[in-house]
Amino acid sequence: MRVWLMMFAGLWTHSAVACTVRSPLGFHVPRDAVPGDKPAAPSVAPPVAARGRGARPTGRMTSCDDIGWLTFEFLQAPPDGDVGYLFTVVAGQAPMRLGPGPMATRQGRITVSWIDGAMPDQEPFSFVVNVQTVSKTGARSLPLPVAVMHPGTGRLMQTGVVPLTPPSTLAGDCGVLSTAPDAPLSDEQTACMDAAFVQSTSAEQRAEASLRLIARADGLPDKREWERLVRRHLEEVDGADYGLGLDFAVHHVGSGPESAEAAIRWADETLGDSANWRRNAYMSRVYALKKLRAVAAGELWRSAEALDEQDLVANDSQPMQAAQQRARDYAREFYRFALMSDQASEPALPLCLSAGATQEWCTSTSRD
Repeated sequence: MRVWLMMFAGLWTHSAVACTVRSPLGFHVPRDAVPGDKPAAPSVAPPVAARGRGARPTGRMTSCDDIGWLTFEFLQAPPDGDVGYLFTVVAGQAPMRLGPGPMATRQGRITVSWIDGAMPDQEPFSFVVNVQTVSKTGARSLPLPVAVMHPGTGRLMQTGVVPLTPPSTLAGDCGVLSTAPDAPLSDEQTACMDAAFVQSTSAEQRAEASLRLIARADGLPDKREWERLVRRHLEEVDGADYGLGLDFAVHHVGSGPESAEAAIRWADETLGDSANWRRNAYMSRVYALKKLRAVAAGELWRSAEALDEQDLVANDSQPMQAAQQRARDYAREFYRFALMSDQASEPALPLCLSAGATQEWCTSTSRD
């Protein structure tokens, strides 16, 4: 883990007497935003500070002399306004206010100020802040711990001040230097993550270990390990993870009857959390899951029909008829939801018709 040590960086001077302090720009995430993929963790240059100061030898003072400043510069960052940055103090005490919400950059920098006092002697401070990138949909990156320390000024300056150590992180403990959630893992790091998942009592660490292992398995040719890890995550860590739930359901479509049943099961499991979704998220997510369920049910119906035609069901047509009715019901349910939510209904009709239903029945919006 890379920890930045911020040392005294000189004094802030002004030629004018008047002082203008600009507040940091806020970063707005709409309340109905649908969180997407995690953005990349930030890269931050060593923070730079200026402290409040007393009168100059000439006796001259400005209205900025009691202001302290702390600047974070973001390296290789997206353009101003494309993302925000969230600051959370996790150790020590910061003399300035960092938050509570995400902030946007000006020319790649975020500067915060505080009343430090117009005095020549300033006390040292030391704290650790976690910095996270925030996307326009509200998704947050993994945190980057930044150690911030100032030795003070004048008679209160302390030499050899030791900065606070950032709290231990799972990535650091396992020797993963990158904060990216899909960072490559060696065999040793994979074993460390596996052990952390089993042994950790922290829900956050278990979730991080699980997601890192899933990201690693997603890059392997054989998807059986990915399937095992995703199932474990949904059953033991976070059954409300819409993205994984949808990916897992999609993974099972097109691989035969058993997989189609699994696709329907995981679509239903994910839909079970829909009452907790915000409106825009609800509309887009339910649409995708109902469509997937209708496709999987159609696959089961075609498989049952093929068996019936081959006389492989011992002259029992009930399984075929049940599969056909489920395909019709799910397709019409998808069609009705598409109309209700003003989304594309065209994909639903062929699914319903292919299960032997009439167009009148498929397009009926009456309850029967």
